[in-house]
Amino acid sequence: MFLLFPVAYAKAPTAPVHEWTREELIQYAENEAVKAHISPERVIKVISCESQWNPSAKGDSDRSIGLVQIHLPSHPEITEKQALNPIFSIDFLISEWVKGKQSKWTCWRIYFS
Repeated sequence: MFLLFPVAYAKAPTAPVHEWTREELIQYAENEAVKAHISPERVIKVISCESQWNPSAKGDSDRSIGLVQIHLPSHPEITEKQALNPIFSIDFLISEWVKGKQSKWTCWRIYFS
């Protein structure tokens, strides 16, 4: 079927960005850690140390970003927008820990090395 005239599509409304509470983020991190067979207590402790659960946290002269302080120069494949997304950040931390890369996090080294 061909249209002989242009059709104007209304732009779909944008859903509001969910503002995660600290409690929701902790619950998400715990659940994902359990699924990945890593210690939820350690995940909680490291995130608490790295950002105090502030998804907008910036450290290391603004080179480490977000909830889990992703060091952007070390991860050029990750955008600042991704690093500031708390769910992306938790998923990233857990995926790195599953690979045995916990020592990337200063707070891991402080508490668990």
